[in-house]
Amino acid sequence: MYDLNKIFPWLSIRSKLIIAFTGLSIIPVALVGLHGIFSNVKMMKDIAYENLSHDVHIIRRNTSNFLSGVDADLRLIRNFSSFRRLELVLERSPFPVEHRSLQQLTDELLAFAESKNIYYQVRLLNGQGDELLRVESESSSDQRRVYRSAERSDLNQSRESYYSLLVENLRQDEIIFAAAELSDRNNNRVPVISFAMPINGAERRLGILIANVYAKDLFQAVEAGRHLDVKGKVVLVNNEGHYLYHSDKKKEWNKLLASREEDNLARDYPSEVTAAILSGKEGIFTDAGGEIISYGPLFYEQKALLNNEGVAGLSLPFFVFEALHEDVVLGPAWSFAWTFGGFLVLFLGTSVGLGLLATRQFTRPIADLQQGAEIIARGNYGHRLDVKTHDEIEKLGEQFNLMARSLEEHEREIQRHRQGLEVLVQQRTRELTEEKTKLKAILDNVPNAFVLLDEEYRIVTASATFAAVTGLQIQDVRGKDCADVFCKNGFCKKCVSRQAVSTGRIASHIDMVASDHGAERFIEHTAIPLHEDGHIKSILEIITDVTERKRFEQHLLQTERLMATGEMSALIAHEFRNSLTSVKMILQLQSESKRRNASEKKSLTVALNSIHHMEQIVAELLSFARPTPLQFQATNVTSVIHESLSFVEPHFMRQRIQLSKSLDSSLPLLLLDSQRFKETLVNILLNAVQAIETKPERQKQEVVSVTAKRTFLRETLRDFTFNHLLDGQRTNNREDGREIVLLKGSECAVVSISDSGPGISKGLRERIFDPFFTTKANGTGLGLPMVKQTVHAHGGIVNVKCSRGQGTTFSIFLPLSNGARR
Repeated sequence: MYDLNKIFPWLSIRSKLIIAFTGLSIIPVALVGLHGIFSNVKMMKDIAYENLSHDVHIIRRNTSNFLSGVDADLRLIRNFSSFRRLELVLERSPFPVEHRSLQQLTDELLAFAESKNIYYQVRLLNGQGDELLRVESESSSDQRRVYRSAERSDLNQSRESYYSLLVENLRQDEIIFAAAELSDRNNNRVPVISFAMPINGAERRLGILIANVYAKDLFQAVEAGRHLDVKGKVVLVNNEGHYLYHSDKKKEWNKLLASREEDNLARDYPSEVTAAILSGKEGIFTDAGGEIISYGPLFYEQKALLNNEGVAGLSLPFFVFEALHEDVVLGPAWSFAWTFGGFLVLFLGTSVGLGLLATRQFTRPIADLQQGAEIIARGNYGHRLDVKTHDEIEKLGEQFNLMARSLEEHEREIQRHRQGLEVLVQQRTRELTEEKTKLKAILDNVPNAFVLLDEEYRIVTASATFAAVTGLQIQDVRGKDCADVFCKNGFCKKCVSRQAVSTGRIASHIDMVASDHGAERFIEHTAIPLHEDGHIKSILEIITDVTERKRFEQHLLQTERLMATGEMSALIAHEFRNSLTSVKMILQLQSESKRRNASEKKSLTVALNSIHHMEQIVAELLSFARPTPLQFQATNVTSVIHESLSFVEPHFMRQRIQLSKSLDSSLPLLLLDSQRFKETLVNILLNAVQAIETKPERQKQEVVSVTAKRTFLRETLRDFTFNHLLDGQRTNNREDGREIVLLKGSECAVVSISDSGPGISKGLRERIFDPFFTTKANGTGLGLPMVKQTVHAHGGIVNVKCSRGQGTTFSIFLPLSNGARR
């Protein structure tokens, strides 16, 4: 048994009762009516199938009889005595032009055609295909036809090959036929069925006997004797699907084959219907585009029934089918079905109306119970029902009221407990919120980024510093694998969290990454596995930007190295200067002595020049190791540049170097030590000249460019300097240095010096500011370190851009704002 509640769970009791009443009343009527409809439809289809099959059988029989009659006529002509005599003549000559038997046969064929009244033409061709005689109808009307014999001048002497090919494979007394269209004397098309019989002699083919039958006479035979009197269509087609006859489309016989390319079976019917009709089998199609089709081959066997020996003589098979539209067959049944459906709907409406009236007495008390239950479900336990039906529903209402009273008492008890729990929960929640706030404040304000991962290495949450350290937003990476987030974009070289889980201990490493501006950053990753019940359930990863620390360590190492270098340079320079002073005094005394000849004095002069050069080197060492304090005053930087260019101009002329300059005259006055800053520019300019001088392949026109302009920095510039370079006072403090920072967006004066020399390789570029590093045979390696020292003393930063073979550009950035640090 089916449970109606499971089948229709959304239906109300009233709806279910109405369905039951309606079903009991209408289902039997519907079943009987539907059975009658389907039985009627089946019976009508069976009758239509039988009648269609019978009609196709009649058509095939009539057609066979008609063709058998033509066969008999041809054999009769073949046995005419005049025809036999003409055969003997054709054995001797294929052109019996004046022979009496030819004229006798013509007269007999005229009488024969008039008696049959179905032939359009009767023709005789010789073995070469030339026409010997032709008897034809002068009109194609359905009344008594008048025949005539063609004059000798009208006979076709063009050796017709069509009929020769048609009978090529036939033997004596075999007959073949095919549909054709001929033209009459007025050039009107005449559809015919052409029958051909070869006339064979002892050694060769003597001729071909041709009988062209009016096609419409065959079609009248097809239409005769049909069983169905309703509107259907009868169609004859050849093996290519072209219509030979169509009862709907071929009412005018002269258009029989004119439109066969447009009107054919494949265009009007689906491919499966076309294939079945042309299969050569009998059958019925019950669903062919809304039609019922009975089909079969035109002949019962696919071989000639037109010879005496049963030898195949039919070259092209033909097929017949009769089609009847389904609406013609099933129209009465559908009319009855619609009438029955109307009465069924009326009966259904009446049943539903009566059911509504009957079920109202049951459903009203139940609706009251439902409404009361909904009120109590909303929390109104004081609601009571008042049901007076004096039956089981009234007892159900009383039990409902008892349940409501019990629920009301329990609700009061629950409210008391709820109030106590709410106070306790609020207290605990407040405590947890305070602790969480404290912890969050601690984590969010430390410079480290704290990231919590689950056991699958997926990011669960992170502290507020996460975005500042990593450049990522927590909402974009939450739930993703930490390796996919950090390792793939180069922020982490290896997953420290997986290392910590594999070892069970805290793991840490430092990675060097590139910032958004290409600067180096050092990121420290520390992973702490968090155990729970002896298993690692999560990992705390601490990410710290230690760039400042690493930079300070590097600067500290450089500070120690430079301080040691400076102390040693000062010591060596002091000792050398004392010794050089003694040697210089002795050489000067010897040079001034009158006892020395000219050659000796010349040698002493060379020695004094060497001493002078050594004193210059010692002076540079002392200036680098213990620089004198700078004397700042408001100076026009373009004037200093012009003075520097004037100093090195002879070197430019000697080396045939073109000077290009672009100086911004609107630059404000700067606090400069003009002498030291001029030495800095001269040093860089002389380096440019020397770089071009050592270029392996010089161009026709080498260029040194000098520019001075004001600009706003597109990125922050940093460098490290020592306090004693600013004030000339050295201390023994290891941290006697600090960082120079020019912030992004700050306004600066930029002095750039570019040359077209060979450039500096990357390996050498990192060392050009190291003291005593030089690539020149007679260089001291102190020029560029002193340039950097002087620029730092002015609170600026010097930058170098170069590549091998592309020249070098030195840029000096000097801050214009009052807040610039020196």
